Amino acid sequence: MKLKNHFIISIIVLLLSISFVASPLTVSANSYNKAYVTKNITVYRFIAGNCFANSRLGNSLRLNKWKTITIKPFYHMGKDGYFLHVAGHGTTIYYARTNSTHWFKVGALSLNSATPQAFKTVSDNSFDFNKYVPGFLTAGNVATVYTTVNDAATQTGKTYTLKNIYKKMLVQRNNGGKWNTLKINYDGKILYYVNSDGVIRPYNTYRDADPFDSTIDSPYSPNSYSKIYMKNGNHIYNGTHWDKVVTYGNGGNSVFVTQSYICKNGHWFKTK
Repeated sequence: MKLKNHFIISIIVLLLSISFVASPLTVSANSYNKAYVTKNITVYRFIAGNCFANSRLGNSLRLNKWKTITIKPFYHMGKDGYFLHVAGHGTTIYYARTNSTHWFKVGALSLNSATPQAFKTVSDNSFDFNKYVPGFLTAGNVATVYTTVNDAATQTGKTYTLKNIYKKMLVQRNNGGKWNTLKINYDGKILYYVNSDGVIRPYNTYRDADPFDSTIDSPYSPNSYSKIYMKNGNHIYNGTHWDKVVTYGNGGNSVFVTQSYICKNGHWFKTK
């Protein structure tokens, strides 16, 4: 498949280089429209050169029905396809090699036609000084913890590394004057962590802060009700996207989406 794609792109580049004088290529974010996928399609990462002939396509991405995107048609010698951003993939530009309009619909999915789905929601998005509450490591992070509060403050002494995003710990703020240090009961062992980066939280499920996305991120599928602790203030409505995420990478600092869902009329449908 990669050889076939490379062959096709090579032909396109050759024809374009013969038929026109290269002109600067610009992609304006202002002309993108909100839309969602209505028919499964494969798109490709667009790697821009200084003109279309010097641009190329990268890795493919399969978009399933109901996936949220922002889209704009790309014109060069006629309408050549579409540029788009994909929910959950930040500002990366993708390219759909088709002139068809039958695989997407412009506009936002309705958020008003179904009853919000109820999950266990935490009462506070921060930890308490006086009592333990459940705490979780967020996906895409590791936490180096210490055996004493002073070692945590100075980052010296014996350490342990927390990597398990599924582990429910008991956590409270340390009441010894260091307000940003967490006291963690990890299976009966007391550990300390300076939580200035906020990677340990009282919830394990929350709405993505990506400006191109409003997807719920969780280490669990939306049907795992007993394991989900939703961030206070986050709600699920008709049309909400949900990504089941895991940590990957040598440093444990990246997030990979293993499954995706969408809520339609009170029911969850798997899209990936």
